Amino acid sequence: KKWAQIFLLESAAYLINPYILFTGLTVQLVLSSLVLILSNKKSSSHYNVLICLGYKIFNNQLNDTLRYRLNLLINIAKLYPASRIILCGGLSESNTITEAELMKEYLIEKGIKKERIILEDKSATTAENIDNARIFINPGESILLISSSYHCLRARLLCKKKGIDVDTAGSGFPLKLLSNELLLEKYCLFKDVFK
Repeated sequence: KKWAQIFLLESAAYLINPYILFTGLTVQLVLSSLVLILSNKKSSSHYNVLICLGYKIFNNQLNDTLRYRLNLLINIAKLYPASRIILCGGLSESNTITEAELMKEYLIEKGIKKERIILEDKSATTAENIDNARIFINPGESILLISSSYHCLRARLLCKKKGIDVDTAGSGFPLKLLSNELLLEKYCLFKDVFK
């Protein structure tokens, strides 16, 4: 993939020159901090729609990252009992159930009424999540998008690029994934939003 090639070239440059290494690490630290600091945005006191973005699953099982997102969604859904919930995520390899369907099962087990839940189960990327969720949103509705904190900035900017104004709420995530996810997220941010 293109981002992986860029990363390898960048890493090689770091090893050749200590000044480049120091500058590169500083830039990475600043960008990573901004991605996390800018994850939450709240401008509304009420939300008509709650959107929760999926995360790749394996063997029809929830992973910790997705569980963090769903637990935050459950807490927020209790605060806004009249809001509709859109769950995003399609079918990927090694699964017979979509991310959205698995998420729905988890929410129902935790007491969320199935009548509130809408499935967007055709997408494979964040951009597709947003494109496909649009059809369930009415003009003028206030929207809160829920994802992992490292992912919220890119999701919000993608929404803005597609003409959807959203607030965001960032969930926690397994710390063992922090460096990998932040590194990938920065490249995806430039690829998706600033292309």
